[in-house]
Parts: sequence; structure tokens; C-alpha cells
Amino acid sequence: MKNKLNHLKHIEVFGIDVDNFYCVSISQNSITLQGKYSASLVRDLNEFFKFSTCEVNGFLEATAVLDNQQVNIVLT
Repeated sequence: MKNKLNHLKHIEVFGIDVDNFYCVSISQNSITLQGKYSASLVRDLNEFFKFSTCEVNGFLEATAVLDNQQVNIVLT
């Protein structure tokens, strides 16, 4: 649990507030954040993430490596 909290604190250094997401999944190699789409959230995250639309489900998705930690974002 302590290791998971360290991962969350680590991404918050980059200005990513996990309170904006309804699901946070943490594995040893990556963090996946799932949240509801909002234009302001995309605008805030554009500094580190380039979003694209998934052709299968229409969700906005992005992946970035921040300080050797892969962070995936899915907005529905």
C-alpha cells in the first residue's frame, strides 16, 4: 500500500490530481487513470499528454512516461 501511495504522490508532482478520476489502477510498471471527459481536464493535461480518440469505443486516451513511470489516461 505504501508503494502505491508513493506512485500517486509521484504523479501529483506533475500537477495530475487523482481526485479528477473515478478509477486509479496501479501496477508495478504503470498507473492508469480513468475519468470523465471535460475540456478543462484535457487542457490541463495537454502539457504532458497528447490525447487521441479510440476508434473502438470513442474514449479519449493518452499515454506518457513521467520520470520513468508510464501513466495512461482514459476519459469517457
